[in-house]
Amino acid sequence: MNQQPSEEAYKDQQAKRLKTAQQLYWSARRFKKAMLAHQHPEWDAERLEAEVRASFMHSALLNR
Repeated sequence: MNQQPSEEAYKDQQAKRLKTAQQLYWSARRFKKAMLAHQHPEWDAERLEAEVRASFMHSALLNR
């Protein structure tokens, strides 16, 4: 028997996938920031954030 999931179940599944993707994204940013802070202890928080932002923006442009 081939059962189609209900629309509500489908929406719930999509919402969970989106939440998981968002969690992965922000985890990756935190890991990148920690790595850069370890490699460049002389950088302040503002510089670290700028470098992480630039890194992720560059990555997004490459994946177009």
